[in-house]
Amino acid sequence: MKLKWNGRYFSVISPLEWCHLIEPKPAEDQIQPNGVDLRINKVYELVDLTNGKLFFSKNNRKGCELKEYQPIYDEELKGLFWQLKANSTYIIEYMEKVKIPLDAMGLFFQRSTLWRLYGAVITTSVWDSGYEGYGKGLLKTTMPFSLEQGTPIGQLVLFKAKASKRYKGAYHLEGVKK
Repeated sequence: MKLKWNGRYFSVISPLEWCHLIEPKPAEDQIQPNGVDLRINKVYELVDLTNGKLFFSKNNRKGCELKEYQPIYDEELKGLFWQLKANSTYIIEYMEKVKIPLDAMGLFFQRSTLWRLYGAVITTSVWDSGYEGYGKGLLKTTMPFSLEQGTPIGQLVLFKAKASKRYKGAYHLEGVKK
């Protein structure tokens, strides 16, 4: 599939060409026509320990701490669920470790069911060439709902790219035990 923007074409890379770069290996139902479904593994609440003195600059970052929000086992549904609150913001971590090839970049698109039925939105950034780790996203809710651990919540799509360099930023090897 090719997308045209500003007179240039962008090609989506078939997930069959790169799904081997995901750990654990995606189940067959995770592989979609243009990407791979990523599942939710952890949910974090944002905690400001700075008394409102958060800042972001070129050389310094002082932000919120992440406090893991524990899921609750539901006897009836036989699974672990997070009870998400209305009008809240969470950081979510995906279950899969992803390795972005040097000739690609990734974009994550949330499943439409989240906003259609629950009014929830996931925002992420570009997954740069060479990124490796357990990615995270920002989940904003408008109403309370339960979210089961391991549920596919979005799709990672890779595009052909000519990177200027390999990603070596602060989030490289995110969540990977070193």
